[in-house]
Order: sequence, then C-alpha cells, then structure tokens
Amino acid sequence: MRHSATSFSFRPLRRDDLPLLMEWLAADHVAAWWERPEDPEEKYFGGRPVRHFIALLDEKPVGMVQFYRWLDFPDGAAAVGARPGEVGLDYLIGDADLIGSGVGPAMIDAFLSKTISGRGDVSGVRVEVPESNRRSCRSLEKLGFRREQSGGSIAGREEPHYVYTRAADPEAATPGS
Repeated sequence: MRHSATSFSFRPLRRDDLPLLMEWLAADHVAAWWERPEDPEEKYFGGRPVRHFIALLDEKPVGMVQFYRWLDFPDGAAAVGARPGEVGLDYLIGDADLIGSGVGPAMIDAFLSKTISGRGDVSGVRVEVPESNRRSCRSLEKLGFRREQSGGSIAGREEPHYVYTRAADPEAATPGS
C-alpha cells in the first residue's frame, strides 16, 4: 500500500497524546533510534524550542514529527554544519505494520510541504540520521535530500551519523544551490 502526502495532516502534540507516544517510543522499531524520556511532560512541554506534531494518516495517529531551528542548538548546529535559516527534523512511525509501506517518505513530504515550504524564514532542512538507519536514509533520498556528511559521530552520540540537507522549497531552489 502506498500513501500520498495529501493523506496526512498534522496537529500539535497534546498532553493526552503522551501515553500513545510513550507506547510508540517503547516499540522495538522506534526504540532503536529514539530514547524514551524519563519525564515526558518536561521533554515535550517544558519550554524547549522544539515543535512536536502528531502525524495523522486519514485522521488516524500514525507517528510524530518534530522540528527546530538549528540556531537554537549551537553545539548541535556546529556538529552538523548547519547554516543560518536551516531547521532540523526528526520523525517516527509508531505503528510497525506501516514500516516499508511508503508512509515514511509520504509523511515527511507532507510535513515539509504543509509546515516548512514557503516560509521565508527557513532556508533549508538539515537532518542527522544514524548510518545504520537505512530506511530513514532511503526515505530522505527519495525526497531529494542530499547526503552532505557521513561517518562522523554527532552531538556526542557513539554511532556514526549521516547528515542530509535539502532546500526548504526544492522547486524554488536554483540548480547547484
């Protein structure tokens, strides 16, 4: 089953979403890449400059997407070579049955087109991905992200990561930019 970006909508994470989010974070296919916070209330509602959204596929919660300005995380920005105006993006698919069905690229594409594209204050998207997370790498590559860095350990993490980049609005980007 393939999914299109038009099937997705996004709403801000709410406190009543935390039990579902914690369930997703405990699932094997998510826990391999995401740490489960000791204090979810503080992590997701404690005033950090990260915006969290529940991804809805045909109105059913299927994942989470979060984004942030690299400017707000100078150490991380330096580690990934972030440029002014770039945002970071993290995402997860909560339901293991949806893995490999095209949900990942469609969800990311929908999020970018509905929240990032066309914003004059965002020049691009920069995403760090563990090298071993091949599904995530392929999802980004399908969407025109370019691998800019590879092999380094990022933000104090032991596993080597890749860094992928894309213009905020790829249709507006000029060739070679």
